[in-house]
This record gives sequence, structure tokens and C-alpha cells, in this order.
Amino acid sequence: MIWEKYLYLAVVLAAFLLTMLAAYSDWKSYKIPNYISLALIALFPVVFWLSPVEISWIDSLIVAGVTFVVGFILFAIGGFGGGDVKLIVALSLWAGSQFIVPFMVAMVLAGGGLVIVVLIREVIRGDKELSVRARVKASLRAKTPVPYGVAIALGSLVIFYRYAEFSESFS
Repeated sequence: MIWEKYLYLAVVLAAFLLTMLAAYSDWKSYKIPNYISLALIALFPVVFWLSPVEISWIDSLIVAGVTFVVGFILFAIGGFGGGDVKLIVALSLWAGSQFIVPFMVAMVLAGGGLVIVVLIREVIRGDKELSVRARVKASLRAKTPVPYGVAIALGSLVIFYRYAEFSESFS
């Protein structure tokens, strides 16, 4: 039915927009609101039931569980913020075993680019009386925070693109 396709696409679009909102929020305030991750988790069963392509519910739960454990460890050692971990876990539910590797690769690559952007921003904002090299060193020593939600959201484009492609399978 045609309404199922449009509802499916609306759910995928809503999840995509929530992820972009997480990126914006993290960029502006270094915080990702909990409601975003919760909404992504709540939208997944809807897309699961509407999907014209079979999605393994069990695989998605296992991937999200493993991601949660790894994320919890990274949070505990200070490698990630709590909002980042929650967003990654919510998106790993959507990724499942089929898209987790492309999602993680895209996220890490986007994260590397984001670190460079943040470093350049800090060098430009730095003390103009110092040389560029000295400003780079000062920025690295300052351990400037990186709004990794932006990289997570960019990585999620892989997931949402594939879900959008699934809509072509509606009869």
C-alpha cells in the first residue's frame, strides 16, 4: 500500500532529522539531549514493522548490546561522553549487523575530519601574537573538546541512505 511507503519514509526522515538535531546540539553546547536517543530507539520498531525488506530484530539488538558494552567502557575511561555513547547505541540498533561496519567507518572518518576542523578553528581563534605553530601546540595542549555528535550524525548518513533505498522495494 502506498500509505505504508510514505509512513515508512516519514519515520526514516524523522530519525535522520533527530540525528541532525543531535549534531547541532552537540556543536552548540557539547550536549546531546536524552530524548533524541530515546526517540531513535522508539522509532526503530515502527520502521522494522513497515520495512519492505527483512530486518533482523535479533541482530539489531545484539549489535546495540555489544555497542552499549564497548561504549560504556569508553565512557568509563573518558574516551566518549555519555550523550555520544547513547546516540551511537541508538543508531547501532538501526544499523544492525548489516550496516554497523560502514556506519563505524564513516563515523571514524568523519571524526578525524572533525578533529581537524576543530583544531583549525582553535588555531584561528588563538593568540594572534603567537606563530601558527605555537597556536597549534597550544590548542593540542588545551585538549579542546570535540563535539563528536557531529561525526556520529555524519556516519549515520550511511544507515539512513540504505533505509531510504529500501523504500524502492514497496510494491
